[in-house]
Amino acid sequence: MVEHPLWERAAVGSNPIVPIRVLVMKRVPFIVKENFLNEDELSLVVKESTDLFQYLIDGKKTNPATLDGKILKQNMGIHYHDYYDNAHTSSDTVKIFNRKVFEDALYNEFEVEVLRDLCYNMDWSGMMLSYYKNGDHYKPHYDGSFITGLYWFDIKPRKFTGGELYLYNGTQRDNPQHLVPFQPKNNRFIAFPSCYMHEVKPVVISDELANQGHGRFCISVFCGHKST
Repeated sequence: MVEHPLWERAAVGSNPIVPIRVLVMKRVPFIVKENFLNEDELSLVVKESTDLFQYLIDGKKTNPATLDGKILKQNMGIHYHDYYDNAHTSSDTVKIFNRKVFEDALYNEFEVEVLRDLCYNMDWSGMMLSYYKNGDHYKPHYDGSFITGLYWFDIKPRKFTGGELYLYNGTQRDNPQHLVPFQPKNNRFIAFPSCYMHEVKPVVISDELANQGHGRFCISVFCGHKST
């Protein structure tokens, strides 16, 4: 039997009728949607992102993940709820994603039933626009939400390489070694449990083109449950 790289071995007992070891695959639950936004929705998102581009700040000031006191990301970004007094009513992007995620019950598409049940009661979301220039990255980390959604798009023809998302098959406690890579394709959306480790590989692009908006754009949609 050939072992899949995401399989791990698990002992099942000493009964001679049952194999001493079996192969168990630890799956990473995720949803991928190509062409996530229609033309009208994408046009609104691109317009708003173009307007916000000049207001992006150092990613180190956007509540980044840390490890042993060290910030794990290098990029630019802005939280919609920091820029707008009420992003739910003022931001076309926030309204579009809230509708597609919550009203359309997107996360009901998770294969794991308990995950669908937990998503059913989600009543909180936060969103952030990020931009990656040359050398920008996000080292392996997890998010503080319940579900992380990532949407990639271009406001100008992309001129960068790299910037792949690596989604690992475990949490920080697992110290996972295996991963599923995703290319940041234009108009692609991916969602997964936030506790699973993930990272963004370094982006390669000239400074001139990056400053013109040809780099890696990503909208992060963090969903969870309000504190009680």
